[in-house]
Amino acid sequence: MIGLLLCAWRLAKGHVAGHPLRTILTLVGVSLGVAAPVGLQSANRVVLESFQDAVLEVAGGARLEVVSDRGSLAEDIIVPLRGIPEVAAAVPVLQEGLRRPSSGLAFSVLALDLLELERIKPVRVRDDRLDSSSLRWFESDAVLLGRRLAERLGAQPGRDLDVIAGVEPRRLTVAGILEGTSRGSSVWDDLAVMDIAEAQELFGRVGEVDRIELLVGAEQSLETVQRKVEALLPPSLHARRPAQRGEQVDAMIQAFRLNLLMLSLVGLLVGGFLIYNTLSFSVAQHRREIGILRAIGMTEPALAGLFLIEGALFGMVGGTLGSLLGLALADRLVLLVGRTVTDLYVAVSPGTNIAVDALPLFMRGLILGTGFSLLGALGPSIEAARTKVVQALSAGGYDSARPIRPARHGSIGLMLLSASALLSMVPPIGMIPVGGYLSVLLLLIGFSFLAPLLIHACAGRSLFGGPHRWKTHPRAMLPFLAVQTAGRSPGRNGVTVSALMIGLAIMVGVVLMIQSFRKTVEVWIDQTVVADLIVAPGGWPYAGHEGGRDLVIPRAWADRIAQTPGVEAVETYRDLRIELAGRLRSIVARDLALHAQRSRYLLVHGESKAVLREAVARRGVVISEVLATALHLDDGDEIVLPTPAGEQTFPVMGVFYDYATDGGKIVMDRALFEEFWGEGGATVVPVYLEPGADPEAVARRLEAQFLGLSRATPIFTVIKNAELRREILAIFDRTFALTYVLEVIAVLVGMLGIVNTLLTSVLERQREFATLRAMGAGDGQVTGLVLWEALYLGVIGAVLGVASGLCLALLLVRVINKQSFGWTVQLTVSFPVLAQAVALAMGAALIAGYWPARWVSRQVPAEGLRYE
Repeated sequence: MIGLLLCAWRLAKGHVAGHPLRTILTLVGVSLGVAAPVGLQSANRVVLESFQDAVLEVAGGARLEVVSDRGSLAEDIIVPLRGIPEVAAAVPVLQEGLRRPSSGLAFSVLALDLLELERIKPVRVRDDRLDSSSLRWFESDAVLLGRRLAERLGAQPGRDLDVIAGVEPRRLTVAGILEGTSRGSSVWDDLAVMDIAEAQELFGRVGEVDRIELLVGAEQSLETVQRKVEALLPPSLHARRPAQRGEQVDAMIQAFRLNLLMLSLVGLLVGGFLIYNTLSFSVAQHRREIGILRAIGMTEPALAGLFLIEGALFGMVGGTLGSLLGLALADRLVLLVGRTVTDLYVAVSPGTNIAVDALPLFMRGLILGTGFSLLGALGPSIEAARTKVVQALSAGGYDSARPIRPARHGSIGLMLLSASALLSMVPPIGMIPVGGYLSVLLLLIGFSFLAPLLIHACAGRSLFGGPHRWKTHPRAMLPFLAVQTAGRSPGRNGVTVSALMIGLAIMVGVVLMIQSFRKTVEVWIDQTVVADLIVAPGGWPYAGHEGGRDLVIPRAWADRIAQTPGVEAVETYRDLRIELAGRLRSIVARDLALHAQRSRYLLVHGESKAVLREAVARRGVVISEVLATALHLDDGDEIVLPTPAGEQTFPVMGVFYDYATDGGKIVMDRALFEEFWGEGGATVVPVYLEPGADPEAVARRLEAQFLGLSRATPIFTVIKNAELRREILAIFDRTFALTYVLEVIAVLVGMLGIVNTLLTSVLERQREFATLRAMGAGDGQVTGLVLWEALYLGVIGAVLGVASGLCLALLLVRVINKQSFGWTVQLTVSFPVLAQAVALAMGAALIAGYWPARWVSRQVPAEGLRYE
């Protein structure tokens, strides 16, 4: 075994020393393939752990919390909760927002009992001017600021701080600086804290809290205490563990993370083709040594193991470099993933106290690089083991490799494509499209198996004519020779084409998916977002539902808005989150009769106006496609919803397409909602203007109403229709920024593949080129021959890349996206994208072939004739 390792090391060392450029190309390809999944894994973990740790750190010692379906609850429920013997403390918590009038910077305020602060939370107060036990903490204008937040606000202990609370300007006093008790950064660094009694007065929420945190001794059974707590609660209140908030978020974005990871692994698949090319060349380069080893008795398994070890060495080096590159890119990917998760799901702030655990990620990258390299090395290793001694020792025997059967490869490719089609029909397993992922893999491998057949078939049909055309069309000689030369090695050139094909397939498939999704979203926006103005809380639509009560606009504001000159009609839109079937779902209350007149839903079946009017008349609901798929509901079925008055059954009047809510949405008439949930204000107020009214002028009038005589920036803002559309599409574009990064990596690795293989072709055929030079071929003709061969392979790669890209786009849109998120997207084929893919393939092939062509044209014929 040691001898085999030493022999493999000498082979690899000789390859590196003799062909440094090829070695660099191979290692770069494998490194890029490894860097993408390693970087994404670290980024995904950092973002999710950042959120989970923030939830648990804010929860402190609380092991249970009481929350309401309505978003807020009456604080008098705390009295019976404190009577439970196992509950050491019941802490009411309020969470609101403040804004600086000068900079517009908004920040979160956590209100609780400051007498218990340092006992129940992992936080301490640093006060530079005041005694830490000072009653100044409990005055109505006192606030404690986190360290980083104080720096951003330019605030200091004992100084005044001007803010906007609701719509009123207020002046608070900084009573101290918050610091986490753990070493390093803390989520408390970005929070503000007030006494709950003073916060209730400040925000006009006397008697209300967002949740009640329960401290339970570690020796107590949490399940037993939870049952006792729930026995005291009305139907609208629930007891849950704080960690459940993180678990729900993790469940929501599981598909998002998995799709990114699976896409990133495609780069490794292309890296495996690079290893195949490199070791194929190594086998041809060392054919004489292989013949000697076989002649002195080395067995086929030992010889195959020799080249497998060489492939593993490439994989280990490439995996090491890729892991380091992935960890270096992790910080940037953390920002991209964090912003995407914030846009789509819930606000996260990665990097508070999370450090990338480098060693496991490094080892994972090393294993990935080595594993895919071994797969790539398997074919050349078997080919080397089956080498015949006589052919290996004969001069010019580089074409003695075991010939492949293109027809057989084509049959295998068609079988794999058929299996891919069957797997695409397999339903998801736990919302994970396992069949879809396997279908994509078999699709790419199946088209790869078609490459040798297409190369051989085109060469056999003499696309550029035959020798008889040379006399009448001398310029057809070089294209003909190039096609015939490529057709003599369909196996090796098939790998070249496959590497380029996979890169193009990823490009075409992903870009078409994104464009189809964007086009579908644009149509959806045009149909559903029709209000001229929207009055919304500051920070909307980023304002999430985690951490407390949603910001709402008082119902009375809608009446004031309706009386504004230029306003024809207003609608109150209330969005409330409930837990249904193990996931958070959205209940939307709006005036369906007004909505039927002004806009429409894109329904799977039926016409929007008629369905909405019927929903009002029959006290029914319409639900989103995502929810209908998850709960297996359709028009005419019934849905059971938990309400403060207990479970209620509502008829489903229609199913509509929706691309704004991950968990699903239930829409009901405002009057029906208030019957069970009570009047709770509005999340946003859509405003419809009179014909000819100037949106800018009406927006200024509305802002003036909220501002009164104050010049401060209000916590609520007026958004114009065009601004909202731009923001929705901006969120969409940011969501797919990571996808474009992965696409670039896949295409880059594919381009490296064609450079690698053309270099192999030139180096292996030195004798052939030297013979042509000796027969009188000029430098331009030799250069042209190589470039024509490169162009031919580029054409084959473009054809297969476009075909497989279209199939991949279909799988991504109709299978993986549908099974992961439940969204129906209409596939849009963009011919400019296909043209760009073809141009890229041709350009990449010519660029890849230029350097080898120039190199071979400058070689001395005598040296080439001696090449073995």
